[in-house]
Amino acid sequence: MINDPHAKLRDQVLETVLNGPGESDRVLRNAAAVDSGVPADLQTLIDKIHRHAYKVTDEDIAKAQTKYGDDQIFEIVVSASLGASRRRLLPGEAADESLKDPFDFQQALIHLIGLASDLALGPTTQSLVDEAHRRGIPSIRLDDQSLVQLGYGKHQQ
Repeated sequence: MINDPHAKLRDQVLETVLNGPGESDRVLRNAAAVDSGVPADLQTLIDKIHRHAYKVTDEDIAKAQTKYGDDQIFEIVVSASLGASRRRLLPGEAADESLKDPFDFQQALIHLIGLASDLALGPTTQSLVDEAHRRGIPSIRLDDQSLVQLGYGKHQQ
């Protein structure tokens, strides 16, 4: 388990917002938090909060105000925001928990050096390719060894 000093407080806040006393119905706040079972008149707003909160506009809020009061909208928006943040947090915690073995940088470096040496051209071939590029002649690697074609064969006879 991750040692998160804020987990208990975060859970208390979520519980209070979703199930504590408020102007909006608890069922509606919980539905907004999980983005499921929300009334059709709120669905667009709640979807935006869950997927792209930065796209919520004054018009979205004004549309909700035709049916819900300011306090209700505030509670619904906060519930959806907390639900969306929790949905993003839990997979991150699970991924962090799955990293039981620390990353072995030295082993990864050895592996990458091996890959680079396998893919590198030999010194003679590399010098020919470098000179061709300096003269504006393209080169194409033809295999995984050191077979290289210089130019496109434009003047081939």
